[in-house]
Amino acid sequence: RTALWVEVTFDSWVRRRPWKNALKRSVFRRVDGIITAGQDGRAFAVANGAAAEKIHIARHVVDSVFFASESKDCRLDRDRIRDELGVSGVVFTYVGRLWKPKGTDCLLESYRRVASEFPESTSLLLVGDGPESDAIESVCKREGLPVKLAGFHQKPELPRMYAASDVFVFPTLGDPYGLVVDEAMAAGLPVLSTTAAGEIRERVIDGVNGYLVPPSDPVALADAM
Repeated sequence: RTALWVEVTFDSWVRRRPWKNALKRSVFRRVDGIITAGQDGRAFAVANGAAAEKIHIARHVVDSVFFASESKDCRLDRDRIRDELGVSGVVFTYVGRLWKPKGTDCLLESYRRVASEFPESTSLLLVGDGPESDAIESVCKREGLPVKLAGFHQKPELPRMYAASDVFVFPTLGDPYGLVVDEAMAAGLPVLSTTAAGEIRERVIDGVNGYLVPPSDPVALADAM
């Protein structure tokens, strides 16, 4: 028997082609089962010809106990960690690849608006690397923006970053899921995310544990921040 793991995809990451969509629909109709992470994946599979009774949900997971307990311990040393990172005030944090489809341009424009309205009251912490690293650093230096590029960090080091933070921001233009959202939530942070992330409405309840905004809308993201 044959099963597929299916995640929702977005136009900003994947170039749609008629022959690919036709092949997808043909395959989805023929497999014995489809496993997906939630209702977005289910809807995506059904839209591509899968029979609803063959679709099964298997949730993504993170080590929530690790991120909760380690972040709690790190918060006891929060001031020192923030000093080491060079951040202060309300700290907005992004963890992930520094890459345009992840919405880094939109995040920078949004934060530029926030920093101008609340000077010396906020910081933006970017944890990760990628093709936009140098460009972001150049812009921040030129404009004097309080943005800290912390580079890439492995899982054991991430609780320190979350402990130093106040708000997690996920500006993606089209993520199939985004496990970092779950990590940040386990660490106790409210989440600002675009709606272009798989299963995000099952995780972030607007106005309860965060806010959802449209992708590629720096004004909406800045307002949420």
